[in-house]
Amino acid sequence: METTEMVEATQKVKEKRESPLGVDELCAKAKEAHSEFVDQVWRKDDPDRESFHDDTHVDAVWKSAETALEQQGDPLKVWEDLEKWNKEKGTNISRDEFKIIAKLAIHAHDMGNIMNGLSVKDGKFEPDYHADGYKSEGAEARSQEIFNEMVNASEMDLTDEQKQAYIALGRQLIGVTVPNFKDTPDVANEPFRLFMETCDQVGGNMNSDKPLDNMLLGLATELASENKMPTINPSNFYNFAYTQLDRLMKGREEAKEQIKKAWGMEGNSRVDPLNWPNENMKIEDFINMLKARIDEPEAIEDQIRKAGAWR
Repeated sequence: METTEMVEATQKVKEKRESPLGVDELCAKAKEAHSEFVDQVWRKDDPDRESFHDDTHVDAVWKSAETALEQQGDPLKVWEDLEKWNKEKGTNISRDEFKIIAKLAIHAHDMGNIMNGLSVKDGKFEPDYHADGYKSEGAEARSQEIFNEMVNASEMDLTDEQKQAYIALGRQLIGVTVPNFKDTPDVANEPFRLFMETCDQVGGNMNSDKPLDNMLLGLATELASENKMPTINPSNFYNFAYTQLDRLMKGREEAKEQIKKAWGMEGNSRVDPLNWPNENMKIEDFINMLKARIDEPEAIEDQIRKAGAWR
């Protein structure tokens, strides 16, 4: 016969199994949220509307990070930055712990693009999706708060001190995904910026399972929906991953070549998008041409000749 203590103990075990989520479960649910947003919000009026910041992109960034972390010689200065971080913050986060935190942070890093916030109750995600589509302004700050919620909902057995250390590091990883296109020195030297920017901006493109045309169509469509970029340079857009790798790894040629090899970017693999001029064109025309390139490749050159909207 069960005693009261046995019942209470069993209930505690049951609650522990049902409510907290493992890291892999949290990451899977984050990807599910991206897919749900695309299906329910982004494509509510157009079932064929392409996206960029979705579960495929998250997979690509994490795949890039995993590969980079396995490389000899620390080409993206991850372990160098971790040593400095631990010393500055008075923490003792191990490399294995870093990988766990990085996995959660990468799966959370674009959540702010699709939702205002997230609650995790009884092991279930309750997202507050943006009603009108992707929203890039303030996305990183929202993603940081979502990361907090994911850590608090995890089954990791952490002391309060450990939890705060994990959250601080995860927020840092998400914060440095904001591109430093102006190469401001102080910003460029922020801990883990090289790692996160390179994995996000370069690896997120190079290691994606989505065809390049579809991926760029999704990004252009997102930008157009927010009126972020009225014109676009097709050649620059297609070669973004390579130009960003050159920018981020400037002066670190050996490390750059190591990452290129690890990510399958060896040699001169830059894209020549059907000899499109190295000039700006209206983003709407670019989107229409990409759609034609995907749906009817043989018609694209004729459309280019007729567009007349390069500037």
